[in-house]
Amino acid sequence: MYGLQLTGLLLMSFKETPEDDMRWKMTFGLLEACVPPEQRENVQQQIQDESDLVWMRVGLAALKRITENTFTLAIAWTIHTLLI
Repeated sequence: MYGLQLTGLLLMSFKETPEDDMRWKMTFGLLEACVPPEQRENVQQQIQDESDLVWMRVGLAALKRITENTFTLAIAWTIHTLLI
């Protein structure tokens, strides 16, 4: 039961909405308009570097959430066991 709850929490916490997609498109449109042509390659490289790290960050956030939930469950179970 606990595993199903963790899976549900993880899948529901990282959803992207259409509003997010629209904001990203507008942001990149503004970026294209504001960056001088001689700096575009540098900016595109920085964006690519950040994009490569996104899955690692999502994985670490999921692992952090699982660890926090497990630790909370362990503390609650210990207190419950000691009091009963």
